[in-house]
Amino acid sequence: MIKPTRNYLKIINELINTQSPFDVEIVGTIIYNSIGYPFLSFHTHSKLAKYNVVINSGAHGEEAVGVKVILRFLQEFNKDLLNNYNFIVFPIINPYGYRYDRRKNGNNQYGNSGFNQAKEENLTPEAKLIKESITNRIDLFMDVHAN
Repeated sequence: MIKPTRNYLKIINELINTQSPFDVEIVGTIIYNSIGYPFLSFHTHSKLAKYNVVINSGAHGEEAVGVKVILRFLQEFNKDLLNNYNFIVFPIINPYGYRYDRRKNGNNQYGNSGFNQAKEENLTPEAKLIKESITNRIDLFMDVHAN
C-alpha cells in the first residue's frame, strides 16, 4: 500500500482559514479507495467586475509549489482587482495526487487530459466538478504548474 506523502486535510484547513475576500465552497467530494477528498473552490462576486478569471493548481500532485502559490495569492489578494475581475480558484484539482505525491489521480488519469474529452462520461471526476462549478463566461483560465 502506498503511504501518503502530504496531509491533504491540513492544507485544506490552511486554505479555508485564510483571511481573504473569497467565499469558500466545497463543490463536491472525490472518493478514491474509500477515502473522501473535499474539493474546494474560492470565488468572488463583485458586481463591478467585467471579467471572469479561473485559476487552478495541483493538477499534478507532485507540483506542490503551485498549491503554495495559490495559498499566497489568497493571503495577499489585492482587493482593487475586484473592480474589474471576479475569480474562481480551485487550489488543488488532484487531491489524491497531492496527498500521494503523484501526477495521476486515484483512477490513474492525468488531470489535464481529464478536461480534454469529447464525451462527458470520459471526464475525470475532478474535471466534472470544475465544469459544474463554472457557470459564467471565462475570460482567462490560468493553470498553475510548478515543480
